[in-house]
Amino acid sequence: LLDALTRVSPAGEGEFLVRRLGEVLQTDTELLADLARLGVRPGGRIRAELDRDVVVLRTDAGVVETRRSVAANVFIDPQ
Repeated sequence: LLDALTRVSPAGEGEFLVRRLGEVLQTDTELLADLARLGVRPGGRIRAELDRDVVVLRTDAGVVETRRSVAANVFIDPQ
């Protein structure tokens, strides 16, 4: 069973394995390319810092700050 990143870690931070990106993200080709460049894709490991409206996603390739609604469409395997 997969969980949305925002459900598993509603506040704070954690490290996760990405299992799926929601269809909503797949329609935004620019955002999808930015996430892919950082390794935020199925099978990728991310570190996430969740704040009220902003989520910072970190990988070995870099950092991206995005909206919470984006993180709600990153599905992870809780570890």
